[in-house]
Amino acid sequence: MDTLEVPLVYRCPLHGDITYIWAGHCWSYLAVVMDLHTRRVVGAALSDKPSGALVVSAFEHAVAERKPGPGLMFHSDQGSQYASRQFRRMLWRYRTVQSTSRRGNCWDNAPMERLFFAAVEIGLTLVSCKLIYGALI
Repeated sequence: MDTLEVPLVYRCPLHGDITYIWAGHCWSYLAVVMDLHTRRVVGAALSDKPSGALVVSAFEHAVAERKPGPGLMFHSDQGSQYASRQFRRMLWRYRTVQSTSRRGNCWDNAPMERLFFAAVEIGLTLVSCKLIYGALI
């Protein structure tokens, strides 16, 4: 039987979210992109501002890691960072389809919330944030 085999990784969406971390004297913002098939973090970025540039950076790390083709789906909440012109232009450049949650619908964000909760459980500290940030520069 002749079938076109499409790698599963290209058919599974990416999921993004932002969390904030107290860094001793100010807040730091961590944007993470997760592969929903493997539940593995494939992109991350850390900044002192929760801006569109932060989520663009995290997504570009994910694209560099996964090297997806056109038609990739990216899911997030309706946060201003994901609705920003900068982020939407970047999605267009990579031919990525954007998917967002309905207002007040938190259930589809559960994988990311679990990741952030696990990070707090294991003690995500400023030192580990500095290590993450240094590794992503």
